[in-house]
Amino acid sequence: MKGRIQNRFFAALLAAATLPLAGVGFYSIHTHTEALRQLALAAARERVQLKVRKVDEVLHGIRDDLSYLSHSPVLFGLLDSSAAGPERWQEEVGRHFLAFAQNKSLYTCLRYLDESGREVVRAENDGLRLWLVPPEQLEDRRTQDYFWGASLLPPGVLHVSGADPTDGECREPVVRYALRVADRHDRKRGVLVADLFARKLVEAARQTSLSPEEQTSLLDAEGRPLSPIGAVPLRRQDLVGIRKQLLAGQASVVEQGDQTLSWAVVWPAGLPGAPPLWLLVDVAPKEAVFASVDRFLLVFAGVVALVLAAALALSLLLARRIAGPLAQLRDGARRIAGGAFAHRLQVHTHDEIEELAEEFNRMGQALQQTYQQLEERDAAKTERLNQMTHQLIESEKLAAVGQLAAGVVSMFAQQLQERPDLPPACREKLKIIERHAERIGRVTRSLLDFARAREYRRDALDLCHTLDHTLEAFAPRLEQVEVLRHYSFCPAPVLGDDEQLQQVFGNLVVNAIQAMGGKGRLRVEVTAVAGEVCATVADSGPGVPAEHLERVFEPFFTTKEVGQGTGLGLAISYGIVKAHGGRMSAANRPEGGAIFSVSLPCTQRKAP
Repeated sequence: MKGRIQNRFFAALLAAATLPLAGVGFYSIHTHTEALRQLALAAARERVQLKVRKVDEVLHGIRDDLSYLSHSPVLFGLLDSSAAGPERWQEEVGRHFLAFAQNKSLYTCLRYLDESGREVVRAENDGLRLWLVPPEQLEDRRTQDYFWGASLLPPGVLHVSGADPTDGECREPVVRYALRVADRHDRKRGVLVADLFARKLVEAARQTSLSPEEQTSLLDAEGRPLSPIGAVPLRRQDLVGIRKQLLAGQASVVEQGDQTLSWAVVWPAGLPGAPPLWLLVDVAPKEAVFASVDRFLLVFAGVVALVLAAALALSLLLARRIAGPLAQLRDGARRIAGGAFAHRLQVHTHDEIEELAEEFNRMGQALQQTYQQLEERDAAKTERLNQMTHQLIESEKLAAVGQLAAGVVSMFAQQLQERPDLPPACREKLKIIERHAERIGRVTRSLLDFARAREYRRDALDLCHTLDHTLEAFAPRLEQVEVLRHYSFCPAPVLGDDEQLQQVFGNLVVNAIQAMGGKGRLRVEVTAVAGEVCATVADSGPGVPAEHLERVFEPFFTTKEVGQGTGLGLAISYGIVKAHGGRMSAANRPEGGAIFSVSLPCTQRKAP
């Protein structure tokens, strides 16, 4: 048992030490992890922007190269000599293109097209060798979009397009730059075209990759890759939403599975907003992007492990110091709970546990006193129960005598009514006497049933009619009493036993007449309150003494003189009302007299 107490204290102390740490830890993990994740995503956005800058550097160099070639002296010599002996200048331009392509290994093809769209010079570079295409193999390119697209642009503005390797002009995807050429007099003299493999741009962007697994790709505005780099998890239907962000110059990052996908815009023409638009897409594994988050979690886990170990050791030490005195408290409490209220705990720890032991001792003393008081009260109640049982037996005897008397009265009333010389007035009074004798018989039977369970009828009746019948029955005794009836809710439908309810109200009327000495004012009201029918009987008598109000419904309790009452009338009435699911209460009126209230549940059924 001692071990269990110690274990529980150990668990409680450990929980008290670790739960706040866990709460702070989880909150810290959440906030710091989220912050580190946002920083990692921001770094991914910055990294893709850095790749864009790398691509822009290459594209800027291409624009400078084309500008240089378009203003080279040998090209101007070719343009000026077009009317006479252009072959020599054509060779010079070809050698110049070859030397430039050898120096700039970026380009796979350099060509010059005259104003009609026919190739004049074309230098090829496959990465292994350089050569000039013979004049007889030069072709007419006037129908190509790069020719007429560049021809329509102002001087110095580049036309950018891509080429599929299936078009016959190149072996793999290329990016094609075209610049309109003008002579010394600023007249259109054709187009200068430079081709470079798209993979060169991707290779430039990959220089800033985070890991070897990171993939980079250039896509055109339709989502087609300019250079294949493997599968890029970007759906075409996503491009509509992406373009809205990219046109605003924003780089975006999303998480897809175990990878992060970041992208940014590239304007190959050198002018933001000028077509075409490219997308630079970067795919990196999450473990590389969120490496800082993983490192933070690893360090945090180590710190938490150390703190938990310290909390574990401290909790175990405190549990051992607390468990011993608590075991003493437990054993003492068991003895007190077993009835040894005189037992006193002896704990001397000079702390709160000792104070708790003193409280246990005071509790035991209080329990001892309370137990003695309960024994005395139980003895008194047992004596009173014996007295009430004796009174109940006597009441049953009296009820039997009353029932016999009622039968005799009823028999004589019937015999008198059979006399032919009896006046009508006497005959009517004999009927009333007979009805009252029958009611007396029913009341005495109720007295006999007081100690026995009884089932009451549940008929739909009007409580107003029940009160009227009751007052009619006691009309001879009410001749000198002013009876006021105030039925604000009539008919008042309730479910109940009409005879039993007449007995209740008859008892209240008789008590009121006796309290007023046969003279005074009797007020009977019927109201409806919160789904209940409330009937009140109020008299103008002296009222009930305040100290007796709480006991008026107790069996055999009476304030009348000896021989004037049995003390069962209100008790029987209270039982009848309660059996009907109602409530009964008594109070004194401020203007004098007593008022008794009977509340019964209202019903939707109509009384017959």
